[in-house]
Amino acid sequence: AKPAEMTMLDGKRTFGLYGCLLVLVLVGVSEAITSSTGAIMEVTRFAGKTPDTCVSGTGVGFLAANDCSETTPDAHRTLIIPSETTNGLNTIGNGALSAGTYVVTIQGQNLNNGPAGSEVCLGQYDANNNRAQPCGNGCDPNFAFAAVTANPAGTQMTFTLPTGAAPGNRAWNTVALELENAPRRICWSDGAGDAVWLGVNLGVAFSCSTAQDCNRDLIALSARYPQYGLLQEADRIQIQYRNGTGSCCRTAVGFNNGLEVGTCINPRIQTCCGAAPIFPGTSKCCNPANEWVAYHESFCPCMNNDADCPAAEPSCCNATKYIDFAQLNPAVGSCYNQSRHSCCDTGHVYDPGSFQCCSINGLQSLNVPCPCEIDLHCASGTHNKTLDFACCKQTAPLPYEEPSCTTYANFPSGTGAYQAQRCTGVCIDTTYQICCNGVVCRREYEKCCNSTCCNRFLGTCHEAIRPNAVGNQYNWVEFGVKYEQCSHIEQLSALKAFWVFVLPVALLIMTLIGLALMLVFANKAAARSYSFIEAAMIGVAALAIVFALPTFFSPLYKYGVLVVFAGLITIAAAAVRVPAFNVIAVVVLLFVLLHLIDPFHGNNFLNFASLRTPFGEPDPEAAGIFHATGKLFRNDSSVRDVMYCTQWYDYFRLDPQLRDTDRYDNPYVRTYGYCGRPWIIALYVFEAILFILALLLFVIALIGLLLRFRSQRFEPVELEVRGTDAPMGMGGMGGFGGFGGFGDDDLLD
Repeated sequence: AKPAEMTMLDGKRTFGLYGCLLVLVLVGVSEAITSSTGAIMEVTRFAGKTPDTCVSGTGVGFLAANDCSETTPDAHRTLIIPSETTNGLNTIGNGALSAGTYVVTIQGQNLNNGPAGSEVCLGQYDANNNRAQPCGNGCDPNFAFAAVTANPAGTQMTFTLPTGAAPGNRAWNTVALELENAPRRICWSDGAGDAVWLGVNLGVAFSCSTAQDCNRDLIALSARYPQYGLLQEADRIQIQYRNGTGSCCRTAVGFNNGLEVGTCINPRIQTCCGAAPIFPGTSKCCNPANEWVAYHESFCPCMNNDADCPAAEPSCCNATKYIDFAQLNPAVGSCYNQSRHSCCDTGHVYDPGSFQCCSINGLQSLNVPCPCEIDLHCASGTHNKTLDFACCKQTAPLPYEEPSCTTYANFPSGTGAYQAQRCTGVCIDTTYQICCNGVVCRREYEKCCNSTCCNRFLGTCHEAIRPNAVGNQYNWVEFGVKYEQCSHIEQLSALKAFWVFVLPVALLIMTLIGLALMLVFANKAAARSYSFIEAAMIGVAALAIVFALPTFFSPLYKYGVLVVFAGLITIAAAAVRVPAFNVIAVVVLLFVLLHLIDPFHGNNFLNFASLRTPFGEPDPEAAGIFHATGKLFRNDSSVRDVMYCTQWYDYFRLDPQLRDTDRYDNPYVRTYGYCGRPWIIALYVFEAILFILALLLFVIALIGLLLRFRSQRFEPVELEVRGTDAPMGMGGMGGFGGFGGFGDDDLLD
């Protein structure tokens, strides 16, 4: 349960050790009785019983709202005293119980802080609903009030239990209380009519010594105690059934100054925890000697001693956060098992799988980082637990707010909402997190861009100028100042790098290697020198290949590949001097020319367009190399709306978040690199030269083909007659001995 918060009289909260000392003097506690020292009054033991944790954790106060809801079973917080019908009542408590002189001892902290005239009384009972009323409804005047006396140290308080010959038969152990179906609340009254719950109930029972004592004849007892005769039949049968089972729960010997009590139970549905009867289906016995009981889903109580805890929960968790004010820390702790739970220095046991203990504000969810100001604040508030944590906070620029981050900000409870902490940083786990100027990033897949976590898979950091006031060109603040920012638009991923660098460079290298090999082949293929036509074919083809290389660095690389292929075929045709190969070269060149200019782009069947419209028709902007180049960059609207080039690469678009278009950057310059206007203009120039060279190469190849066929058809047959005595190679000077046609001026020789 959360302890009461302390607030200043003027509504302001103070922080720090000295501020807390001032609070102790000037504070008014809304939910606790305080003295001039400001210490919270806490009851830890009441006649051997432990108060409900909702009270032991918050202290006792004189407001009806302090009547908290029960958090422990009735058996844990109920003080059972023998009824006046008990046999041998004069022997219990050395006879003090029947004489009305039995003294009840209350232990705790700051018990001397109650107002003058404080008394202990019983709360009222709702007979219609068979349940005890809150102490805020006032004390029951039908039962006696008992004055309390506290020792100077405030650790002990006593009062005389109103039993036996209580004034006006207002004793606390009458048959009327025994026959009530629920124990009453023991209240603390300030003498002015206001009362609060002490966290303990009072139960009156017939005290048994042995199992045989439980076999009572209620009809016979009704002669002496008429209330038994007024019982409803159902209640009488229930009591008789319980008594007839013959089971008795007894307190430990010497329990609470000789107040040894026995309680009759039904062993079929109940078990014993000392003299306290419990239902094992919902409760568990934590400590039989102290009669400590808890719900199965709750933790057993303890008094700063592991020996108080059961074997299943062997460790005791107590508040240790404010060691300088140990008297203010709740003395009642909780038992826990370290293999399943952890202990926070505020005294709370928690599940480490869903909660964490922060040094500043105590217990909070694991889904929210702990507040901090220095790395020391990130040390866990859990005992024997060390964390490799660091404090992440903004450093550039420094926050305007003056931090006041201290563990005493949540004094005395030690727990507070993380939103209310005046800390400028949060704790991070350095094993998988990094600090990015106050922002927490994941180490494995994010990098820090100033104060932004940039995903390495999708973004990258750029230094760029940011606009200070969007839409205001007259604001000069931070003009030209560059900040490192994260951009997903200008990030060059591995896939983008393939289209931007790898593919163009690979095509360039392979083309140059192919051209070199083909030129070497042409140089070694012929035993004689090339004719003018053949040399022109080789030279023009090589130039066409060179001017086709820039298209590799654009979405038009397919046109360049076709020109390179046609150029290599043409060089091979000129080198091998085979007419069939000349035919192939001419056909390939014609096909390339049709692709470059697409003269039939208005025809659905004869066009060479490389793209289609959304309606399935040939795209007129993809009809030939010049139209396709215009699609890359025609005007600002085409770049802004169509974005063909930037969408093709998914790159080369300027990120608007990295530009100061009001004061520095031209808002109409939207692209760069392969999609920028300068490169598109250069492509136009290279493509114009390329088209002229391709057309010239086609004409030269066509002329060469015609001349080669003419040479084979009309070349005369020369006959040489040699004498028998003439040496080989010397006869027929017209042929120059194997170099026939040396003087021939045929263009193909």
